[in-house]
Amino acid sequence: MANREISGTVPSGRMVWIDGFRGLAVVIMVWVHVANTLLTTAEQAKGWYVEWTFFHGLVAPAFFWIGGYVRGVRVSKLDGKRPGWKAVKRLLGVMLLGYAMHFPWGALIDWDWNEAAWLSMMKVDVLQTLAFAGLLMVAVERFVPAGSVQPWVMGGLAVAFVMMERWAGDWSTGWGFLDAWLNRQTGSVFCLFPWVGFGLAGWLCGRWSVERSEGAIWLFGCAGAALAWGVPQMDWVGQGEAFFLQRLGWVILVALAVAGVFRFRAGRGERVLRGLLLAGRESLVMYVTHLTLIHAVPLPSSSLEQGFGKTQTVAQVVGWFVLVAGMSWGVAWWNERRKLGPSVG
Repeated sequence: MANREISGTVPSGRMVWIDGFRGLAVVIMVWVHVANTLLTTAEQAKGWYVEWTFFHGLVAPAFFWIGGYVRGVRVSKLDGKRPGWKAVKRLLGVMLLGYAMHFPWGALIDWDWNEAAWLSMMKVDVLQTLAFAGLLMVAVERFVPAGSVQPWVMGGLAVAFVMMERWAGDWSTGWGFLDAWLNRQTGSVFCLFPWVGFGLAGWLCGRWSVERSEGAIWLFGCAGAALAWGVPQMDWVGQGEAFFLQRLGWVILVALAVAGVFRFRAGRGERVLRGLLLAGRESLVMYVTHLTLIHAVPLPSSSLEQGFGKTQTVAQVVGWFVLVAGMSWGVAWWNERRKLGPSVG
């Protein structure tokens, strides 16, 4: 399968589009991080960029939803088999990587360990929360009887993680590492609430897509449209719940659009689609690489962020985006060939 994906044509199969969706999310994520870091403050305050911010904010929910969707499809095809230790080790590795990316290595090297260093070390970002969501799904798949019970448990947990967001902002245990998971007071951006809910919703969508087959398209389309355009009109819906539901609706609609493109793709777009598929398959590599290029790789005097932060015009930012995205994609391309070995040559 991997050799065919690399060789020349976009592969066929019902699940190919999910790599395309993940790849699209990665590319947009690179743009968001480059633009937020380099674009001038005055330009970011303009109406066009403020409007785009909402759609920029769909990237993280998409990643959570995709991860859950894949697990939901997978568990539906396991015929009662339970996930093992391999899945747990992989998710723990992702969580550890998330902590490593925020570890204050400079403070450690300079022997300047202060409160800011502690906060940075404890900070919870998207990788840690993605890993937690995956571990939670694995636990349910492992210990809850297969069949109709699992969706009810996943659905109940999704509701709980969304609803508890309104109270979690005031929670404090006194343990910094734990509090970083609960709210943003310690500097964490992607806490458990409501982000884990997007992953659990994805699991339910994946499970239902297998059970309902083609009929799921109409169900998802109607649900996505109702949430994306209907939720803002519902004044009685709480702010946190509206945040979750509206973004979930948009993610579902974009997922359907991407699936449609890969199902009815035109020959001219094959090269672009292959590029998105590779970015999707190597999304973790692209994530780590582009953040390293922006924040850590030293230029002649400083990093890209330190040297050009908030100073670039729109045209310059587009150029930096093409450069960073291209270099990240190149590393992803190299990594996939490294894993496949010389036989790909």
